[in-house]
Amino acid sequence: MKRSTRLVLLALVLIVFFGGQWLWQHARTPTVAAAAPAHYRLGQLDFKPCTLHQPQSGLATAAWCAPFSVPENWARPDGRKLALRLALIRSHAAQPAPDPVLYLAGGPGQSAIDTWPEIAPALDDVLAHRNVILL
Repeated sequence: MKRSTRLVLLALVLIVFFGGQWLWQHARTPTVAAAAPAHYRLGQLDFKPCTLHQPQSGLATAAWCAPFSVPENWARPDGRKLALRLALIRSHAAQPAPDPVLYLAGGPGQSAIDTWPEIAPALDDVLAHRNVILL
């Protein structure tokens, strides 16, 4: 084999070896995800990150929660207030549709937040396009 052919082969082997090493190192370097925003605004509500825990299980869901209170008696809006638990499950879409789906659990005293882990799979198609508000 000619000397020039050997030099070309050696150069190719070195390029492949060091190029492979470089690719291997960069493929293994973890990327840092962008920090989640500190809040999410929807109308007059200012949502902050929270975790919804399923009672009596280890299940938890990342969500956004906002304080929300209403008058106990609408005829006396300055009277006693009721604090409601309000949570928002963000859509998977980069730009969700402007009108969210509002989920109300049935029955007196039942919380949509507590039932979310059970119904979440049924609303996965909805989350592809819209936010879901749990009340």
